[in-house]
Amino acid sequence: MSTEVYVTVVALAAVSGLVAAIAAGSAGRRVRQISKLNSRSPRTIDTDVRKNDAAIGFDSASLHVPRVISRHWPRSRTVASLLTATAAVLLCFTALFGIYLIGGDSNQNGSIPGEAQANSYGEDLEKRVGALEERSRELESKSTRLEFENKALREALTRAGVSPPVFDPPIRRSGEIEVPAGGKIDLDSPQSNPRWNSTTYDLIYKASSEELKTGTNAYVKVLESAYNYSTCRSVTAYSNFVPLSDVQDFCAYTSEGRIAIVHIVELTGDFVTLSITVYET
Repeated sequence: MSTEVYVTVVALAAVSGLVAAIAAGSAGRRVRQISKLNSRSPRTIDTDVRKNDAAIGFDSASLHVPRVISRHWPRSRTVASLLTATAAVLLCFTALFGIYLIGGDSNQNGSIPGEAQANSYGEDLEKRVGALEERSRELESKSTRLEFENKALREALTRAGVSPPVFDPPIRRSGEIEVPAGGKIDLDSPQSNPRWNSTTYDLIYKASSEELKTGTNAYVKVLESAYNYSTCRSVTAYSNFVPLSDVQDFCAYTSEGRIAIVHIVELTGDFVTLSITVYET
């Protein structure tokens, strides 16, 4: 049912209840009047009626209207009771029906719009996901095309005898660390790890021979040229140890495939202080 129908039904029920209440009140007044008249003698009633007739200039005696009131009392009392009961029933019905309508409207306003909003939100999410997937496919296609073009350019430079430029990747971490005799360091550890340690290691300090040895899948290389990412990356021959007494810098290749440049700051026998820069792959 629509809101207009609800309002109409409630209004009709309220009007019916009001009319019944008015009628019951009128009947009640009539009953009280009759009860009052019955408590008086017929002579007194007749005298009062004649006084009222004289006051308004009307002779009711000429109409020969019998003034027998007591016989109307039971019937008036019954009508008044029925009207009062009807008014009470209509008012109760109006109240209950109004409560029902308010509860129904509350449920509808609480659930149906909520479901519609949820459905609309779900559809919006589906559209966004679809747009993101489409955008991802476009970017993947562009990436594939750029990789193909980059490969073609490198091959063209190689055929022309020109080495393609190498750009330094971002630095993963850098800093100094003092390594004691037998100390191990993991060059792949994150910047948040100040001790450069983990369950694996890339370098271990051998104080007896004053050298750094490599761990599993890690390598080092001492260069005669300047140390930077490009020169370390171009190395093809590696070693698994570095004699610290003879060098100041060396390239390191971590177990996770990163390149690091290591500078020897201080060597005291029991400790070696290293300055390390690790690049992302």
